[in-house]
Amino acid sequence: MVSLLLTRSNYEIISADSFLEGLNLAKQSSFDLYLIDHTLADGSGIDLCRQIRSFDSKVPIIFCSGYADEEHQQAALNSGAQHYLAKPFDPDELLAVLERLLESNISNLSI
Repeated sequence: MVSLLLTRSNYEIISADSFLEGLNLAKQSSFDLYLIDHTLADGSGIDLCRQIRSFDSKVPIIFCSGYADEEHQQAALNSGAQHYLAKPFDPDELLAVLERLLESNISNLSI
């Protein structure tokens, strides 16, 4: 559903079905933003976020997860994410956060 929403909003989407695939894509390609869930087929979104942060400290990361409690949200933010959306979330909120983080990242690169 998120991929469809973002594609219809003219974003190019590359998705991974697992921790390992996501990590490999992040290492091999350049992305404008990462969208991560807590639970992955073969690992943790928290661990994936930390791994990405070990070689990419600038690109924004948003967590979208069914875990709505403060503990999971704080763990995601502590691992390097800039924002956390608990499912179900308003699609307009996702788009607004995405646009804000992308604009902020472009501004930071221009300095």
